[in-house]
Amino acid sequence: MKRVTIYGAGAVGGNVAVRLASAGVAEVSVVARGAHLAAIRERGLTLVQNGQRTTVQPAAATDDPTDLPPQDLIIVTLKATSLPEAAPALAALRAPGAPVLF
Repeated sequence: MKRVTIYGAGAVGGNVAVRLASAGVAEVSVVARGAHLAAIRERGLTLVQNGQRTTVQPAAATDDPTDLPPQDLIIVTLKATSLPEAAPALAALRAPGAPVLF
């Protein structure tokens, strides 16, 4: 697995992104929006667990999934109400045969 996108980098998606990126198992990108996206671009993503702080800078942080190359795995952590709007972008972002995890 090479390229992974977390589609919806809020609390759950941010947690997953930090864990994957800090483990070095993949090139991790995130799709977010608004002020949250600006903060990720400026400061990266930080996970605080048991008093330990881990900060990573995603390979890419965008609100436009078409900015990213085809991905080997997409992990979707959006709220269910956002899925219909995101479906076309998810299809375009997915490399042939790549899984999408909801």
